[in-house]
Amino acid sequence: MSDDTSVTITNNEAQGRYEARVDGELAGILEYQLGEGIVLFPHTEVHPQFGGRGIGAQLASRAVREAADKGLSMIPACWFVRGWIDKHPEFAGYVK
Repeated sequence: MSDDTSVTITNNEAQGRYEARVDGELAGILEYQLGEGIVLFPHTEVHPQFGGRGIGAQLASRAVREAADKGLSMIPACWFVRGWIDKHPEFAGYVK
């Protein structure tokens, strides 16, 4: 990703998803569903024109780290989130 590209990750709690925006344009999402002490990550999507820039990894990092900070158990039903956690074993203890 070039230095002139600004990626912003926000938690859109009303829609149950993290959103990545590149220079204000929606580039990708990571959906979640909260339960009692647990969070399910069912789907991650990065729009094709933004692929290959690490946006999915930024979404997964933010979502997993925030869930861990809150002490939530995680169900990474999405293959992408599961793969990100596999590469960051410090979060494996949170996986159900």
